[in-house]
Amino acid sequence: MGEVDEAERLAPIIARLLDPAGLELVGVSWARGRGGGRLRLVVDRPGGVTVDECGQASRTVSQWLDSADPLPGPYTLEVSSPGAERPLDGDAQLAAAVGHRVRLEVATAEKGPAIEPPSQPAGRIFLEGWLVAVGPDALELEVRAGRRRAGERRRIARSQLVAARRLVDL
Repeated sequence: MGEVDEAERLAPIIARLLDPAGLELVGVSWARGRGGGRLRLVVDRPGGVTVDECGQASRTVSQWLDSADPLPGPYTLEVSSPGAERPLDGDAQLAAAVGHRVRLEVATAEKGPAIEPPSQPAGRIFLEGWLVAVGPDALELEVRAGRRRAGERRRIARSQLVAARRLVDL
């Protein structure tokens, strides 16, 4: 099996193991290396996860891995949170980020702008602002100058959203 196949095969099982603790499996990857494999898990819950919760998730999954032995050869298990400035993957994570500051990577079309009003050339651009709304066809972003309360609102077509990441103000 390939590396992606292993991760896809294990993900639903690991998700079920974490569910009783209220944790969601938001990422899983498997990579083979010279010294063995590495199984990386990213877990989250509304409000974030603590180091202790990551440790408990590691113990829970490790016990199952030891008994079921689903991976070939030696490996290392890593469990972490997505971090404060986390990638936003999927509708649920985008919706949860409404009202928060985000950074969007947007592909601009050669014919017709991805952003209304048009302000960037074709290619890829990055926009930072507060996510105002998430719809089936578009996102709405408020781009502010400095810490002003009001800013310019921009509509970004979902079809041209390349990546999104939540940002944290310190």
